[in-house]
Amino acid sequence: MANDYPLSVVIPVSDDVRIGECLASLPEGIEIIVVLNNNPSQEVKRIVELDYRCHPVFVEGVGCNLARIFNIGIASARSDCVMLLNSDCVVPDGLVSAIVGGLDRFDVVKARVSFSFDHYSTKLVAKVRWLHHHVFRDGKNLYGPGLAFHKSIAGRIGGYYFNQDMGWGEDGELSIRILGSGVSICYLEQEVIHGRETVHHDLRVAFRIGSGDRRYDQSNGVLLGSALLRDLTNTLFDRRGRFRLAIKKAGILSAVYFVVWKVANRIGYYAGRK
Repeated sequence: MANDYPLSVVIPVSDDVRIGECLASLPEGIEIIVVLNNNPSQEVKRIVELDYRCHPVFVEGVGCNLARIFNIGIASARSDCVMLLNSDCVVPDGLVSAIVGGLDRFDVVKARVSFSFDHYSTKLVAKVRWLHHHVFRDGKNLYGPGLAFHKSIAGRIGGYYFNQDMGWGEDGELSIRILGSGVSICYLEQEVIHGRETVHHDLRVAFRIGSGDRRYDQSNGVLLGSALLRDLTNTLFDRRGRFRLAIKKAGILSAVYFVVWKVANRIGYYAGRK
């Protein structure tokens, strides 16, 4: 079936049944590359099989290397442009059209992300994720979901999309390369709606991102002692101003949770491999 949109959506999933709501929010006539990985559940496979727009790609093996999974999905897309999405996200009406319009004029388009919550603890998670996505680095971070680009940008950002050696934290590393490459970027005000996440899940993600950051630093010859000195300096003097910014923008309790997140992240960095 022909793709009515000059855009393919790439979604990785294993056992998240929220993929059904995600697919239902996408417009008719769009190609959806669903990368089924880490022993996908039968229920998820049934949901995907029932949607004619889906082109499932099966990745063998156990474990989740999102960088590799997204790279496989991007390579499988038939369109010259791709949009990256998570299985726990919903796309409001009109957003895909806005992204397609943006890609007519820009190399990269980034939708904002609205983080859902249903309890005080999930609200803390939502606020700190909002800080990472929309406040730190002047809100210019290109973290997924809602990131779309011409596949041709690979030649201008090092010849690849995601760093598969990292395992986690791959979208942050991609963001840095894109921002430093000089490609044109459009930030949309429309938002992808992200499902709520628990503190437990969020801190596990923080730990894994820290582990991925360590792999990246090791590949670039950063010594553990140098990393420790850097982290101590940043923490003691708040050199990047992020704790002060968290208090100003999200309040003291969110700033405290941000510190907890950072602790989990740094534990992942220094002890993740153990």
